[in-house]
Amino acid sequence: MDAFLQQFQDLKIQLEDITSATDDFNDDNCIGGGAFGKVYKGELSHSKGRNMVAIKRLDRRHGQGIPELLKEITTLSRHSHTLKIWQF
Repeated sequence: MDAFLQQFQDLKIQLEDITSATDDFNDDNCIGGGAFGKVYKGELSHSKGRNMVAIKRLDRRHGQGIPELLKEITTLSRHSHTLKIWQF
């Protein structure tokens, strides 16, 4: 398991940064939910500036667990997402 997690070291975010970005997982910042639990919006600072992020909070009552979450993280970490804003 440690070898598996090692590949995600550059994705690690401190819990205090996540709770600050989501206003302590305030429901006003909840943007959805699903099999893992709720998804929150937030803004995180990093070495290149700040970005809006979506943060999933695992809730085991929904039937999913760590293996499924790690599988999703693996899939999503292979892609780079670009925000495009359209004006009409």
